[in-house]
Amino acid sequence: MVNAFGSGAVRAALGRVRPDAVIEELTSLPRDYTPEAMRAAAERDRKVRLEGGQNVHNAARTAGAKRYPVQSTGFFYGPGAGLVSETDSLAVNASPAISASVRTYLQVEERVLSSRDLEGVVMPRVQHCGRRSIGDARLATRICAICRRTASAACHRAAGSSVGPRPLCTMRHRYAAPRNDLANESSGFHREAS
Repeated sequence: MVNAFGSGAVRAALGRVRPDAVIEELTSLPRDYTPEAMRAAAERDRKVRLEGGQNVHNAARTAGAKRYPVQSTGFFYGPGAGLVSETDSLAVNASPAISASVRTYLQVEERVLSSRDLEGVVMPRVQHCGRRSIGDARLATRICAICRRTASAACHRAAGSSVGPRPLCTMRHRYAAPRNDLANESSGFHREAS
């Protein structure tokens, strides 16, 4: 394990391993997704994704990696109802906190997809919605309830579970709920209402 901000250490570590692929999932999110904790972590998370990610990306290229999957977002899509497709646009013009996160993800995606000597792959993040998948059980319950109202039961069956008191939903949803139906926008689970 190395610090992503130490470009030399990252380069040395990947140089020893010489991987075929490097998966970037750098993040610096807080343990609890309270609005205060998310606001406090925002700049640190942005820095690790952009600066740390650049170091890992450069080291992967130097080490001769061929593929570079990177984690993107599954939470910050624009207004609309129903399931989100990969062609839907992100909420670039949302509130300042969400717009800042969206811009960070877009910068990461641009870095990875524009690399000529490394196959970049963008992996949208999905929400695993269940009692233990989100630190706040009340928030998880509310998200799952909205999910059940706005998506079909087939979505939950496709995810390998029944629609019941404890659904597991691995689909990405655009929550068509009133703006305050979810936690504060900086919780990471807010969706712009249509």
